[in-house]
Amino acid sequence: MKRIVRYISVLLLTVLLFGCEHKELCYEHPHLVPVRVEAVWDRFCEYPMGMTVIFFPQDGTEAICVESHNPDKVSVNIPVNTYDVLVFNETMSELGSINFRNMDRLSTAEAYAYEIYSQMKMKRSVNEPIVADPERLGIAIHRDFKVTEEMLKQYRHQKELGLPIEETVLTVYPENVIYTVYVKVHVHGIYNVRSVESSLSGIAEGYMMDSEVRTSPRVTHLLTNWSAVTSESERSEGYLSTSCLSFGLPSDHEGKAEENILNMSVRLVDNETVLNYAFLVGNRFSETKDDCSRILYLELGKPAIDIPDDPDIPDVPDEPDDPTPDDPDTPDDPDDPGYDDPDEPIVFPDVKPEGSFDGGVSIDPSFEGDHSVEIKSAKEKKQNKE
Repeated sequence: MKRIVRYISVLLLTVLLFGCEHKELCYEHPHLVPVRVEAVWDRFCEYPMGMTVIFFPQDGTEAICVESHNPDKVSVNIPVNTYDVLVFNETMSELGSINFRNMDRLSTAEAYAYEIYSQMKMKRSVNEPIVADPERLGIAIHRDFKVTEEMLKQYRHQKELGLPIEETVLTVYPENVIYTVYVKVHVHGIYNVRSVESSLSGIAEGYMMDSEVRTSPRVTHLLTNWSAVTSESERSEGYLSTSCLSFGLPSDHEGKAEENILNMSVRLVDNETVLNYAFLVGNRFSETKDDCSRILYLELGKPAIDIPDDPDIPDVPDEPDDPTPDDPDTPDDPDDPGYDDPDEPIVFPDVKPEGSFDGGVSIDPSFEGDHSVEIKSAKEKKQNKE
């Protein structure tokens, strides 16, 4: 009996030793090939904090995703296969205003704008999701990247002989896919403008990375940080301007006026009168591209906004603490630093909304032209209250 137990113990020990040896042999003959992806950001014109690299096997097996805080290079070991490789700036979690979906296949991979909630005080012209401005997104795609059996044999040979490991290098050049939209609206009576709140509808929700299609679902961007500039020759003339980042116009955009609506709510210096406009601007965009940027220009001239000469609207805000011309504290000498030259052109500072805003109005279907306007004066509001 003791002899049988001894034989069984020896047999089990042999099996265990054989199993460990088998695992060691598999380890010594790797099945993965070392690859290094290097990114050159010259065409993106920004130096990111990191990057994401996704290898999509063309045989349909699971994609390999690598995120790194090194924006210059990423090293990874991957199996023998043929890949389509997607590279973009930052990690997916670091791009706070861009979401990603369907990232298991390159053909379905999409970046899209992050929807936000806004407490809006006015009706909007269209019922679209409101989104945050996306960060700049630099994308590169390299197709048919082959990791071969020959590369694997070479790696095994180097490892067995203790030679320096030579990684297979793939160099990519990401380019920006985000549009900057510049908006410029000419105004008569601009000296009466106190603040501006606005939105732009009909913008593409996202970007298909494989086909470069800007997706058809439309979204609305809030336009903030408006600036007002007066003409050097005529104080009442000037323009309002702002900009935002977006995924641009949808790829199926037809250039029709009604496809995009610029809603503007202009509050005058009496802080009560509000002028609401809805401009149909889908046929007003011009597009350009340089080495680093994609740009959409939208300019409304004529002027597009003509502020009425309402006697109830003062030229300047009524501030009780401001010195008047009869105030002895007001300097009369032009050389005095506090002297206020009445002939000097006025440049408004950045005009920022005081709260969240929808910036839209309903459009009358019978209206003919490219905009509608609703004017509520301080006098009308007072009469309504009475």
